[in-house]
Formats: sequence, structure tokens, C-alpha cells
Amino acid sequence: MGKKDTRFKHLPDCAADYIKTLVKRVRYSRRVRADVTQELIDHFTDELGDCADAQARTQRAEKLIEQFGNVKLLAKLIRRGKKRCRPLWKKTIVRSFQGVGLLIGLYLLFTVWFFMGSATISFDYLAMLNDL
Repeated sequence: MGKKDTRFKHLPDCAADYIKTLVKRVRYSRRVRADVTQELIDHFTDELGDCADAQARTQRAEKLIEQFGNVKLLAKLIRRGKKRCRPLWKKTIVRSFQGVGLLIGLYLLFTVWFFMGSATISFDYLAMLNDL
């Protein structure tokens, strides 16, 4: 049914589950999630490279997971870091769409305010004409 991801074959199950959970919480584009997954796999592989038996690998992986900390906070920090490292042209496009959205929203608010208002007479033209 579900095919097993071969990228995690050299890692203990706890590390693979941690990486999958973290990448799922990053909530970013597929390419960025793939990059984050590969970076975490490489990090765990480097740290677990000198362990001989499976039990030592699992213990060291659990220690690394404890050092990484809370998944939710780490995912938020990764997402922020990836957004900061966007190329300038992507940042410009995002900010342009945000600016256009803000202008449209302000225009709609002004339109609603304008149509909900009522006319107020501040100058009595009839009295001015009678005085002439």
C-alpha cells in the first residue's frame, strides 16, 4: 500500500519520524520541504556515522532529537529563515501583491463608508439667493 521512503533507510525510525513530522509542520513549498528534509537527513547521517550497533544509533538519535527541541517551534523558525532567504525578486512580487491587496481593501472600505453615509447640508444656498 504505502511505499517506504528510501531516503530514511540509514536512519533509526525515531529520527525518520521526527524529520517527517518536522517537515510536515514547516508548511512551505515542496522544494523547500525537500531541501529541509535532505539537510536533516544529512545532519543525522553525519552524527550517526560512527555508531556501530543499532541500539547506539537509536540512543544517539534520541539525544539529537532532544537537542533539536520542540518540533512546532523549530518548524516555525525554519519557515521564517527560509522566507528571509528568498531571492529579492520573489520578495518584491510578494510585497507588490500585498500592497495591491491593501489598496483594494482600503478602496472597498472607503466605498462602503461613502455609500453608508448621508448628505449633510453645511451651507444654506437658498438663504444666500434670497439675500441677493
